[in-house]
Amino acid sequence: MVQYIIRNAKLVIEEIVKNIWKALLSSFGIILLIAFLVLYLSLRDSVTNFVENRLFGSLDINEIIIEPKAKTGEATLSYTINSIPAEKVKAIRKMNSVASVYTVTCINAATKVKIELLGKSRAPYVPVCGVSQQFIKDKVPGYKSFRYYPNEPVPVIAPQVALDMFNNFAAINNLPLFTEDTLKGLPITILINTPKGTEIKKRFEIPAVVHSFSTVFNLTGIVVPDTFVNQIAARYAQETKSARPVLYIRLYAKVKDVKKLPEVTKRIKSMGLAVTSLDEVASKTNQAMSIIDGFSIFVGFFLLLLTVISIFNSYLIIIYNRSYSFSLRRILGVSKFRIIMTFLIEAAFIGAVYGFIGYLAGAYLIKAAGAKLSSLVPALSGIGLNPVGMNVCAGLVLFSIAISSLSALIPAIFASNMNLFKALSKQ
Repeated sequence: MVQYIIRNAKLVIEEIVKNIWKALLSSFGIILLIAFLVLYLSLRDSVTNFVENRLFGSLDINEIIIEPKAKTGEATLSYTINSIPAEKVKAIRKMNSVASVYTVTCINAATKVKIELLGKSRAPYVPVCGVSQQFIKDKVPGYKSFRYYPNEPVPVIAPQVALDMFNNFAAINNLPLFTEDTLKGLPITILINTPKGTEIKKRFEIPAVVHSFSTVFNLTGIVVPDTFVNQIAARYAQETKSARPVLYIRLYAKVKDVKKLPEVTKRIKSMGLAVTSLDEVASKTNQAMSIIDGFSIFVGFFLLLLTVISIFNSYLIIIYNRSYSFSLRRILGVSKFRIIMTFLIEAAFIGAVYGFIGYLAGAYLIKAAGAKLSSLVPALSGIGLNPVGMNVCAGLVLFSIAISSLSALIPAIFASNMNLFKALSKQ
């Protein structure tokens, strides 16, 4: 019995080796299909991770972000800031369902940040925002050193996009890209000027230093300790006779009970404020990803259809050309099962080889695309295009084997039912 199985296995292998080259050419489309799937899955994972970690990774399930609604159709100065009225902040703090409220404040003045880098100086309008040390606890590395001391440089947390802007500048000037460690400790100057048309002209120049970069705050401005904001804003208001020295531009509120989240959100929105929660973020992300998924499924289905048709037609041609051989084997006693298994083993082997090659091709392409993207647009380097892992590779290889085998199944059944007389009539 064992000898019979070994002899049949040997004959099957010899048959596969003798005829596999034609099948290899017909199944080449599997490489394109698997490579496309690797590109799609890798891109999807990278974009999803970027959205979750870079943009909204700091949000808890029971946490909401409250902001003033954006004003439309109004011409504003570059330093004009939309804010939340103080009475609304107090009302939110008093809500029974709200456990805590952390504020992001901003100096109510025209603020600039002067940066000198590589012999060039820039001083764009940048909002100067304040947060408490308690709020960034465990969210920003080295948060304990984020404190304001008089007569010492003010620690500044810069948004991650600032690092991307630095790298865009470096790429344009053919310079090496900056890292967070390179720019930590970079001295900068915070400038506060009175607006044009005011009677009292004042200019404050405060030395500062880059403390770190963070994705916790997706703000366009820099973040400093709120104690500094309160002190300098009060001084500015006193010397310029200005009202409302500090503006509330954002609130981070935590709801006591997640079940109360819709109710709290609805109540805050009724105040004329914009509310963002993890559920809304997930919903918007899913809508965007559904568009990508739909397009990818269409392209993938098209490639799959072409691959299956190509393999199917190729095996039909192989069977037609070898019809005499198949029918003669049937007369000599070769079972239908053996003929079918010969085809399926051959197709499975081709599927496994081409599936693995397709994975390697897709992984190479996604790495090359990631490197090219980082060099051309450093701001998008945070997306981090990386190929999917080997666990996905195994699944794709099995998928490739299934496609190849199923595409060859019907032609294999035709071959096992070949009629000798019909085959002779074709010779």
